[in-house]
Amino acid sequence: MAEVLLKAVLSKLAQLSVGTILSLCKIDEKVKKFKSLGEIENDVKSLSRELEYIQACIEDADKKRIVDKTQKIWVRDLMDIAYQIDNAVETFLLECSEKLPGIVNRLKWWQKEIKKIPFLWDFQEEIKRIRERIKEITEFKDKYIITLGEDKIPESNSDVKLDPVDNPDVVGFDKGRVQIANHLLDKNVPELAIVSIVGIGGLGKTTLALKVCNSEDVIKRFGNPIWITISQKYELLHVLGKLANELEIDSTGKNEQYLGKLIHMSLTEREKPYLIVLDDVWTETLWKEIAKVLPDTKKGSRALITTRIENVVHMADAAYTYIPYNIPLLNEEESVKLLLKKAVPRHRQCPDPTFNFKYEDLAKQFAKKCGGLPLALVVLGGLLRTTQPFDFHTWNELLGTMSWQSDENECTKIISTSYEHLPFAIKLCFLYFAAFPEDKIIEVEPLLRIWAAEGLIPADKNKTLEQTAACFLKDLVQRSMVQVVQSNCDGSMKYCRVHDILRDLAVREAEENNFLKVCSKPDDWKYCKAHRVAIHCVDPIPTELPARLAANPYYNTSSTIRSLLLFGQSSVFDCSKYSVLRVLGMEDRVFHVNFGGSRHLRYLQVNTNIRVNNNSDQFWKWVKSMNYLETLDLQKSVIGDLSKYICSIWGIKTLRHVLMGYTAKYTQGPPASVDLMNLQTLKNVTYNKLWEEQSGLPNIPQLCKLDIKISSGESQKKVETLTRLLEILNHLIYLKMMGDAHVLEKVVLQSHKNLKFLALSCYYGSDDTIVLDDGLLPPYLLELHLQYFKFESDPMPVLEKLGSLKILCISWSTIRKDKDVGIRCSNGGFKQLEELNLERAKLEKWEIQAGAMPMLKCLRAYGCDPLLPPAELIQLPSLRYLDWISHVMENNSSISEIFMKRPDLKSHGPTSSKLFRDQFQHHLNCY
Repeated sequence: MAEVLLKAVLSKLAQLSVGTILSLCKIDEKVKKFKSLGEIENDVKSLSRELEYIQACIEDADKKRIVDKTQKIWVRDLMDIAYQIDNAVETFLLECSEKLPGIVNRLKWWQKEIKKIPFLWDFQEEIKRIRERIKEITEFKDKYIITLGEDKIPESNSDVKLDPVDNPDVVGFDKGRVQIANHLLDKNVPELAIVSIVGIGGLGKTTLALKVCNSEDVIKRFGNPIWITISQKYELLHVLGKLANELEIDSTGKNEQYLGKLIHMSLTEREKPYLIVLDDVWTETLWKEIAKVLPDTKKGSRALITTRIENVVHMADAAYTYIPYNIPLLNEEESVKLLLKKAVPRHRQCPDPTFNFKYEDLAKQFAKKCGGLPLALVVLGGLLRTTQPFDFHTWNELLGTMSWQSDENECTKIISTSYEHLPFAIKLCFLYFAAFPEDKIIEVEPLLRIWAAEGLIPADKNKTLEQTAACFLKDLVQRSMVQVVQSNCDGSMKYCRVHDILRDLAVREAEENNFLKVCSKPDDWKYCKAHRVAIHCVDPIPTELPARLAANPYYNTSSTIRSLLLFGQSSVFDCSKYSVLRVLGMEDRVFHVNFGGSRHLRYLQVNTNIRVNNNSDQFWKWVKSMNYLETLDLQKSVIGDLSKYICSIWGIKTLRHVLMGYTAKYTQGPPASVDLMNLQTLKNVTYNKLWEEQSGLPNIPQLCKLDIKISSGESQKKVETLTRLLEILNHLIYLKMMGDAHVLEKVVLQSHKNLKFLALSCYYGSDDTIVLDDGLLPPYLLELHLQYFKFESDPMPVLEKLGSLKILCISWSTIRKDKDVGIRCSNGGFKQLEELNLERAKLEKWEIQAGAMPMLKCLRAYGCDPLLPPAELIQLPSLRYLDWISHVMENNSSISEIFMKRPDLKSHGPTSSKLFRDQFQHHLNCY
C-alpha cells in the first residue's frame, strides 16, 4: 500500500550525497573534511538500502492474504517507518535550502559556528532512531514468526482498459415502486401522511425513493421533492437549515424556533401539496422534532421516510396510515440478472468462447453468496467485471476464495473481498473516502487534487497526476465502490459519493492501518497515532475564554499528522502545531486561526470566512514559505489582500492550482518573470498590465483552466496581448473572461479546438454593444455562458452553428432597442443542444422553426418578461423538463396550455427558480 510513497522517499534519499548537500547548502568545499557530514552520507546510504527492503516487504504483503493480527501490526509498523523517513528527509532538505545559504562568511562560519546549526545533528539523530526502530520490528518479526499467507487469486489489473460505466435499471423494485407511488398520490387521504421504506443497509432504499420521486406523476402532483439526508449523527438546527435552503429561506444566524416558524409559513403558502423526503433516518424522535414545522395544509402532502429501523416509522405514525414497505431480498432470478448486468456489459466481447455457456451457472453460485442483497451483488459484479483474464477459469478461482468462516454478514464479506482485490495503488485512494462525513456529496476536482498532493498517485509521463487520479476514481466507479452523483457535459465526473456500508469499510481499514482517524469530538484524537485526521461536527469553543485554549486539542503538537480535514464549526485552530502537514482543508466555519508552522503543505483549502483580524499579513507570509505548495484554494473565503505578497507566491514553482476568492480583491496574474511549468488552474485573477511589454507573458504552458478579469478601458494593445496569451495556452479547456464588450468581441478564440467551457461577461451596466460573429467562438464548445451582453443583433444565427454545444446559458442580456428585440432558432440549428437556460434576458419574442434544437431536453427561463413561451415548444421531440418562471399572468396561462398538450413534460415546480439560480451559478464556478 505504500509503493508510491516509498518511491518518492527513495528519490529524495538519492539526493542526499555529501556533494548534493553541499550544493544545496552552498557551503565551502572544505566542509567535505568535516567528519559528521561523511557519517550522514553513510547513514543515508544504509537507510536507502533498508527502505528498498521495506518497499519489497510491503509490496509482497499487499499481494498476500493477510488475516493474522500480528501480520497487520508488522505491516503497519513498516508503513509508520516509511512516513517517518519521508518526514525526516523532507524537513532536512527544507532546512538545507533555507537556512545555510544565508551565511555570509562561509569560511568563518565553518571554523567557528558549524556546531550552532542544530538541524544537521537533528537529522543524524533521527536517522539513528529510525534504524533502531527498523531493527526492533525486524526482531519482532523473527521473535513471533510472522509469515505471510498465500497469494490472493485472482490478481486484479489496474492497467486494463475500462468499459464505459453502465447505469443498469434497478432489479426487483417494480412492486415497491407502484405501492409507494400509490400512497403518495392517494387523494382519499388529504391530511399530511407518512409513507415509509424500511430495510437493512444495502437493499436500495434510497434508490427506490429516487425512482418514485422522479416519476412523472409524482413530479406533476408535488413538484420537486424536498430531499433531506439525515444519517446517524445529526443536529436539528443543521437539518432545519437544509430544509430552509430548499425553500429559499436564509438560515444564517437563526435559531431552531425562529427557523421553524419561517419553514412552517413557507410550506403553508404553497399552492401545491408538498413532498418531503427524510432519507436514512436512524433516530426515533426525529419525526417529532421535524413535524412541528410541517403544516398540514389538507392538500395531500406527504413525508417519505427511508430507514433501517421499523420502530422509527412506528414512533412517527403509530396508526400506520400506510403500511411501511419492507424491501424484500432479491430472489435467485433477480439476483443473477443484476449481477450479470454489472459483471458482463452487453457490449463486452468475452475472449473465451465456452465462457458464455458456463457463466450463468457460475453466476448463480456467486449470487447465492450475496444472499439477495443488491449492494453486495453490484459490488461483486464490479469485481468480476475487472478480473484479468476475463474468463471462466478466473471466475471459478475467485469463487473458490470466497469460503468465509468469519462472523461478518455476507455483504460485508463481499465488500471486503472487493477491497482486497483493488489494484495496488488504488487502495489508499479508496481509504481516503473515510475522511468525508456520511452521505456527503463529494466534489471530484478537490478530491483528485488531494490524492495528488498526498503522493498517492504514481507519476506517468503521458498523463498529469490529476488525469491518473481521475482514472483511479473511474476504476472505483466501475467496481461500484463509488457512485457518480453528477457528471459534466463532457462526461467527466463532477460529484460522487460512497454508500455508507462502503464508507464504514473505509473507516475501519483506515483506522486499523493508522492511515486516517475519523473524529466526531475533540477527545477522539487527543492521543491519535494516525497520519491523517478528519474532524466532523466539532462543538465550537467560546473564543472569549482564552484559558480554555490550552485544553483545546487543536493546540496539541503532533509530529505525525500529515493531513487534517475539518468538517464543522470551530472557534480556534492553530496551524503551527502540525509540523509535517501536507494537506489542510477547512470546509466550514473556523473563526480564529493561528497561521504558520508547517512548510510542507501541498494542499491548502479554506472554504470559510476566517476572522483574521490583523493576521492577514501572517497568513500570506506563511503561504509564501511553502516551497512544495501545489493547490491554494480560497474560492469561498476572504483572507485579506494578496497584493503585498503576490510576487513571492508566484515564486512557488510547484503550484498546480490557484483558486482565489470571488469576494476578495482580484489578484493580478503571474508576471512574466516566473516559470510555472506545473500550473494547470488559475481562477479569479486580473489582467496584468506588465504583460503588454515585449515578451512579457508568463511561462504557464500547462494551464488548462483560466478565469480572468480584464480591466476596463479600450486598448488595442490589450486585445493583442490577450490574443498572444491565449495562443500559447494550447491545453486550455475552461475559460472565463470578464471585460468590456469591445475587448471581448475582438479576442479570437476560434483556434482553440480543446476549449470545452466558455463564460464571457461584460461589466454590469455597460451600454456598449457587442457584435457576435463566427470568429469569436471556438468550434467544439460544449458549454457556453453569456452574461450582461447587449447584442447588436439576434445572437442565435451565430450560436446555433456550434455543432457540439450541449449547454447554453444567457443571463441579464438584451438586444439593441432600435433592433428587432427577439431571437430566432432556425431549422437544423443547435443540433446537439440539451439544455438552454435564460435568466433575465430581455426579449420580446422567440421564434422556433421546425427542426431546430432536436436534442433539447431541458429549458429554463427565469424573469424573461415580457417574453411569452413559444407555442413551438410543443413540437420539440426531446424536451422533458420545462420551467418558465414569470410574474406575467399571460405567461402562466401559456405555460398551462403547453403542459396540457404535452403531458409528458415535467417541471420542478415552485422551487425551480432556486434550482435554476443554483445550477446557473454552479455552471459558472465549477466545471
